[in-house]
Amino acid sequence: MPLFVRRSLRVYLFHLAWLVVTAGSFLRNHSTFGRSTLAFMFFIGLTSFIYKLMKKNYLEATEGVLVIHSGIFRIRKIEVSLIDQVVINTSPFSISKIKLKDGTEADLEDDEVKWNDLKSFFGQLKIPVE
Repeated sequence: MPLFVRRSLRVYLFHLAWLVVTAGSFLRNHSTFGRSTLAFMFFIGLTSFIYKLMKKNYLEATEGVLVIHSGIFRIRKIEVSLIDQVVINTSPFSISKIKLKDGTEADLEDDEVKWNDLKSFFGQLKIPVE
């Protein structure tokens, strides 16, 4: 049975707010450069929002592989047996890390999910969380 952690509601709300602000600014702006810039920003936000709707799970673990869906072109797969521990940083200015047994680290964007969900997810995989 695959394990997963869904993205939190605030991720979707942030993207909706981004789309509303850029669309509203587009309607109020009258210069060609401003409108084209805002249209570009709107479509980038719309693409990201659609991707996040399609990939509702930020983390998935299936058949011994951890899959991290960070963004459209940023999907990372890590063997669960290679993970040493997970370090969750609660500071808004630092990023959480997955420490691997070979000494390297993988970034974990914990602003996408709730910390309690992360702890229970890695607890089910029997990976220590610091």
